[in-house]
Formats: sequence, C-alpha cells, structure tokens
Amino acid sequence: MNKRKAGIITIICLILSIPLGNLTGIILNAVNQIHVYSLDIYTITSTIIFVIASLVYYNAFKE
Repeated sequence: MNKRKAGIITIICLILSIPLGNLTGIILNAVNQIHVYSLDIYTITSTIIFVIASLVYYNAFKE
C-alpha cells in the first residue's frame, strides 16, 4: 500500500467517524430504548475509527 492511498483512507475514516459515531448512538438508543449518552458512544466509536485509520497510516509508512 502506498503512502498516498493510506492518506486518502485515513482522511475518509476521519470524515466518516463523526456521522458513524452519531449513527451508532441513535441506533443504540432506538434498540435499547434507554437514553445512552450519545456523546460517550460517539466518542468511543470515533476513537476506534481514528485508531484504525492511524494504524493503516502507520503501517503504510513503516514499509
């Protein structure tokens, strides 16, 4: 995987992390019908996606 491709993937992941985080919170609220603090869910989901993006980026530069 070249550096440019990794950069593009990273940027896409970062852009997607915001709506995906909110979406996860909404889905969990709908399914469980408990008021999950969507900020916590949002933060966790965004962090996971951010970590994945960082790993992809790091591995590309390591090669």
